Amino acid sequence: MILSTILLFIPASFALKMAPGPNNLLSMANAKHYGVKAACCAGIGRLVAFVGMITLAATGAS
Repeated sequence: MILSTILLFIPASFALKMAPGPNNLLSMANAKHYGVKAACCAGIGRLVAFVGMITLAATGAS
């Protein structure tokens, strides 16, 4: 991908990530059952994994 395409792709991916869906419902359920600290740690882990997926997709490796 050229740089201008990547610069459009990454913000669009994060915008889709923030849309309500199963990932966000899991985060709310974890917060309810295990507490906010556990839910925040799990959320950070999901974001790290998402960054890895975006990187693979942007480089054409996925």
